[in-house]
Amino acid sequence: MSETALVARTGNIYAGLLPITVALTTFVVGSLYLTEQHRTKIWDEVEEEEKAA
Repeated sequence: MSETALVARTGNIYAGLLPITVALTTFVVGSLYLTEQHRTKIWDEVEEEEKAA
């Protein structure tokens, strides 16, 4: 259901705020805790684990 339809159905102009707030909060928190993987070589990590085992 779109935000406009939700507002029209409930008559509350703030009815769509919760889904938007949850989505934005998830994006911001996820962006802060994700590490940059630009120069990480995945196979080097796998080889290190195999040598340690």
